[in-house]
Amino acid sequence: MSSSWQNSNCLLSFGSIAVVAGLGFQAPVSAEPTAASLESESNENTYSLWQQGNLVRAVEQLQERATMYRAQNQVKEEMETLLELSQGYIELGRYQPAINELERVLALSPPTHYSVLAQKRLGNAYSGMGKYNKAISAYSSSLKETTSLSQLSTLNNLVKTLQERQKNYLNKAREIRSLNEADKYRAFAREDRTLALKYAKRAVDLSQNEFSTSAVRALIEWSRLWQQQLSPRYLERGRNILDNLPPSRSSVYLMLNWAKIDRARRVSWLEKADTVARAIGDEAATSYVLLELGYAYEETQDFETAIDFARKAQILSQSAFAYDSLYRSQRLAGRIYREIGNKNAALEAYRGAIASIDIISQNLVSERAEQSQQIAKFNREIETIYRETLKLLLAAPATSASLIEALLVYDKLRLAQLRSYFGDNCFEVSQKDLTSQTLLKNKNAALINSIILEDEVFFILQLKDGRILKSSRKISKKQLVRLAKQWHQNLTDGNNWEFRYGSSFFYDLIIKSFATELEQTNTQVLVFIHDGILRNLPMAALYDRERKKFLAEKWASVSSIGLNFTSTSERKNLEALVFGLEAARSGWSRLENVEAETTFVRDLIGGDKFLNDQFTVEKLSHQLERNNYSVLHLATHGYFGGTAETSFILAYDQKISTAQLENILLSSPEAIELLVLSACETAVGSDRALLGLAGVAARSGVASTLGSLWEVEDEDQSKMIESFYTQIKENNVNKAIALQKIQINEIRQLALPQTWAALNLIGDW
Repeated sequence: MSSSWQNSNCLLSFGSIAVVAGLGFQAPVSAEPTAASLESESNENTYSLWQQGNLVRAVEQLQERATMYRAQNQVKEEMETLLELSQGYIELGRYQPAINELERVLALSPPTHYSVLAQKRLGNAYSGMGKYNKAISAYSSSLKETTSLSQLSTLNNLVKTLQERQKNYLNKAREIRSLNEADKYRAFAREDRTLALKYAKRAVDLSQNEFSTSAVRALIEWSRLWQQQLSPRYLERGRNILDNLPPSRSSVYLMLNWAKIDRARRVSWLEKADTVARAIGDEAATSYVLLELGYAYEETQDFETAIDFARKAQILSQSAFAYDSLYRSQRLAGRIYREIGNKNAALEAYRGAIASIDIISQNLVSERAEQSQQIAKFNREIETIYRETLKLLLAAPATSASLIEALLVYDKLRLAQLRSYFGDNCFEVSQKDLTSQTLLKNKNAALINSIILEDEVFFILQLKDGRILKSSRKISKKQLVRLAKQWHQNLTDGNNWEFRYGSSFFYDLIIKSFATELEQTNTQVLVFIHDGILRNLPMAALYDRERKKFLAEKWASVSSIGLNFTSTSERKNLEALVFGLEAARSGWSRLENVEAETTFVRDLIGGDKFLNDQFTVEKLSHQLERNNYSVLHLATHGYFGGTAETSFILAYDQKISTAQLENILLSSPEAIELLVLSACETAVGSDRALLGLAGVAARSGVASTLGSLWEVEDEDQSKMIESFYTQIKENNVNKAIALQKIQINEIRQLALPQTWAALNLIGDW
């Protein structure tokens, strides 16, 4: 393999997975014409490799040819080859190299028809990376230069990209804290839908003058945009075009998409696609067709035929090393076996799907940011597979083996969630020095894992004596979320004593069935590895009605993502780097107690303090990089939403994104022992908000993070923070016990959980 194909960074090389619509199985309506359609004479061997789906080898040959043409100063031939090469990169999901080659083409002052194609493919590459603004700009440039008849393909791509950007705006609107900002993103989304409809109508009008794959794509996009069946006239036109297409992998995937639109002839189109894929010898494409046939027969509940196609798809996927097709066909088989009551066969099929996903994850080889949108989609899809596997494992009688396997699958689920959150398939935690069992023995702790399924919630307790216990309750996910949000609201509602119902309900749900074992083993600390909305709830505020005690009065509590248990011990000589933002900035209110809080921390712990206009990103990075601090204390506003994009820490000069915060923390000569985010909060309704806070810490090696689950009065928060530090410094207790002691003190003074339960310790203790 040529050196330019090598990449030392971690991400994505899924082979044919990029051809099939960027990590999710949906044949790509945006697929470009292959090398055969370019206005150059392709090397016959390269073309053959391309048609057979051996894109990696085809790309290698194109690289060699481009280098040769450049050396011989054959500019026209070089441009043509670079255009082919860029398409190869795009189909492999290697978007940044594609952009590099296309920019090289444009730098060679190409003729108009090459410039049009280069701009269009720039749009495709940027769209694949999730850089929708740049993609739309490139498509617009292409449309300005081209004639109406050749605009159709670009219009189709533009429509699809506008729809993707619309979804992105709506996701931001749901996760962002500011109502004004949310309204702004919803307005942007409406504008994009209007534009998509406008360009889709233009594409459909133009399609009446073309007899091409682009004409069929225009009809598909129109149908998807309106989410309704095409008219008989449009259906007949699409059928006529597809019936006369020459055999190619593009026509195979186009038929797969058309089969989703032309439902009356779905199986017929899939069978034709199967014939074409076999004729051109493309095993990967054939495996996708067989998979779609399996889906089709599953829908009609012809399970015998469906499972037959699932098996055939698996065999062919394995032969073609098409693991993206393989894990989906294994999941299909598992789903059907479960439906017909063969739970053992279903579980084996799901285990196979997870093994295939593991192989994909081990072969990730590209830039981290290159495909963040596709990575998020991929990990959201495989989350479903993990949950379906967990449902099978947890429905069986509880044994140590089955519960251990369930916990291993749960680990994979949380890792997929973190990768989805950060849009980074290289997400790994910084260290994992201790097994959970060693940790429990050393620190007198117990782990409680929660797993939320659609109609039931499970809890798995790991005790320090090695026992693993399970409890469950039949409750819908929707009802659980509703009760969690209501409790959260009551807790934060001032003098609202209605919080007691939620406190008791969630104690009974999570703790009650384990209480005896926890008391008999003299457990001191409960580590909660929660799923979904349960991450946002303060475990310290759970209430035991029988003993009339809050959980904080019985056990210290810690939150964890469960993937990194460190062996870091408390340092005897703590030193703090303290930054505070007291002034109102960027629409955020003034924090009156920051001056007193930061001074207290600096004087008690020792170290350096920087306030207001000294709190800049550059200053924070500089101080952390050049000094060795054990504590980083940030007294400022912050917000952790359901995505990395909507999460930040507020500095004087700008908002610090999660990616920036991670890089800053990584610049420390030694890993930070304690990160305190005073005045920060997590999103109430998002079940992923805590992932950002925990994930950044885990990747950068931060042992513990102290943050707030909701916004607390500045004076109350500062008092709690100061008491926390005092317990650690003067009483020499670990962080979990320190937090518990100040919670107990507040309870004895009859303070409400609104004040004392918001602080949440994440990680080591």
